[in-house]
Amino acid sequence: MMEPGHANQKANQDKWFGPHRTDLQKHTFLEMSTRLGIVLQMALHMSGGPGARMTEECAWLVCNSKAIGDRNIRFVRNAIVVMNTYSKSIKQKEKHGSMVVTFADEKLSQLVVAYLTLVKRIETYDVHVLLKRVPNCVENSTLYFCIKRGRHLDGDKFGAMFRAKLANFGINIHVSDLRHVLEGYARQIGCHLASIFEQNPLLQTANHDVSTSSMLYA
Repeated sequence: MMEPGHANQKANQDKWFGPHRTDLQKHTFLEMSTRLGIVLQMALHMSGGPGARMTEECAWLVCNSKAIGDRNIRFVRNAIVVMNTYSKSIKQKEKHGSMVVTFADEKLSQLVVAYLTLVKRIETYDVHVLLKRVPNCVENSTLYFCIKRGRHLDGDKFGAMFRAKLANFGINIHVSDLRHVLEGYARQIGCHLASIFEQNPLLQTANHDVSTSSMLYA
């Protein structure tokens, strides 16, 4: 005989992952998937040091695409790694011969892996069933780290949402300024020389050239 606790667990599993889910349950799951993706995206932005603009982060790829580019989210040495491939970071890569990447910690990496391997798989199935009218909805679910109603996130709306979260903790700063704060902090601890700038990942993460960094943040 099944114990009550196991019976409740089985009922919850059938509700979200079972073969006989209703359309309402599928819609609810898609909303939950979006909320979870946004929280994880914010956590990844903060955990390794901010390094991109919201417009680029809202289009993080989890699969390689010939039409768009290489994936931004990778699994390296048992950790989730974010590689921001946008205009400023690419210029820095060409200049330094390497690209600054950001690592998530162990716990966050585990959560992201679970999200990508389990939640996103179910999301793709539900999108295929419910959102057929949205162009490329299944491809978007497969390609992008986080989608909302079949499309990748809007950068301006995500930035406003991020700022609201920061304001809840008494941090009155726009999210786009976070990497500039990081750069200013790096300057305060003695990174003033060009030779040091070239080697310091805190400064490279802001993706500014030496002259811009020296004039605005030194």
